[in-house]
Amino acid sequence: MRSYSTTPAVGPILRGVIVSRAVTDNLARASWIRRMFEEGARLKQERGADKVFDFTLGNPEIEPPPAVLAAARRVLDSPEPHRHAYMPNAGHVAVRAAVAKRLRAATGLPYTAGHVLMTVGAGAALNTVLLIIALLAAPAYIWLNKESLRASVA
Repeated sequence: MRSYSTTPAVGPILRGVIVSRAVTDNLARASWIRRMFEEGARLKQERGADKVFDFTLGNPEIEPPPAVLAAARRVLDSPEPHRHAYMPNAGHVAVRAAVAKRLRAATGLPYTAGHVLMTVGAGAALNTVLLIIALLAAPAYIWLNKESLRASVA
């Protein structure tokens, strides 16, 4: 658990860094996933990293293979404009097309880039799938409660 103190003139101090009260309050009320992550870090310190496998935030336990690092370097070194900009919500079309090509080869089904949706992780993918299922199962409920739904996924 992080510790902080309050200095009346400047506000909360977290490890020597001044932070807003809202940030400090959010840290104190961290999600259970974050708390589990911090507990994993504590246990690694206490018992050794080789004895604790922490999958709370999807953190890999091994380093990326050299081929993955080389591919990342090629993208980062690319002179192509906007390679480091925000992507469309569904993902870059070229990436989605490459995934669809692999799916076609593996399954024999006619996948296209339009069938592929890239997400920022498994949690985002599950959230998207479950929201789609909910929309298909109860479209009127989702429509009538769209403001609360927006708030729950924000």
